[in-house]
Amino acid sequence: CRRDIANPEDRRYRYPFTTCSPCGPRYSITLAMPYDRANTTMAEFAMCEECRREYDDPSDRRFHAQPIACPHCGPRLMLVDPAGIELERGEAALAAAVRRVADGGIVAFKGIGGFQLLVDAANEPAIQRLRERKRRPEKPFAILVADR
Repeated sequence: CRRDIANPEDRRYRYPFTTCSPCGPRYSITLAMPYDRANTTMAEFAMCEECRREYDDPSDRRFHAQPIACPHCGPRLMLVDPAGIELERGEAALAAAVRRVADGGIVAFKGIGGFQLLVDAANEPAIQRLRERKRRPEKPFAILVADR
């Protein structure tokens, strides 16, 4: 999937919700059993013909990958304000969210599996604001770091 996202010739180039059977989410998107697309948060996204072809092909790594999607049929990246008004879409939304975090803001990222709160872990005032808002004065937060 990383190669797909990085390849300008691939239809999933820079698509942030790219996934396949080995790397995709499961538990966090499941609404009911059995684990079928209709029972996940992806149910509202009807697959396009190309995604459906991959999903139905036993030789494809996306065979029966319930969260399969592409820019034509899947979720879209958007930045909205607290009132839900759309401010940016696509890569502009990502760039704006990055700027907000870099400027000490707190961004709530809603993915297909729930929410993540994003803050610069090196920015003590931002962390303190998050702790106050979450009423979590001491308990550690989970962090994401590069694996290299």
